[in-house]
Amino acid sequence: MPAALIAPALLAGALCAASAARADANLQTCLRWRSSSGLEHIQLGNRLGEANLLTKNQKLDPGAPDGSRPLYRDSDIARLCRSY
Repeated sequence: MPAALIAPALLAGALCAASAARADANLQTCLRWRSSSGLEHIQLGNRLGEANLLTKNQKLDPGAPDGSRPLYRDSDIARLCRSY
């Protein structure tokens, strides 16, 4: 294989591996989010929203220090988790 094609092939492989790792992490978190309630539900939703770059309810909202306030809409998180 020519050297000019090796670097793009390696980059594509690395991107696929990273995408697969994130999908696996999302699957586990989505399963936990679906069956959770209360504070755990909020914290898992915030983690999914941050990891997947969802739009926050309020722009630039840093959230509560203990993670007790939802930063992302449940409907957006549910839409994300439907694909898993």
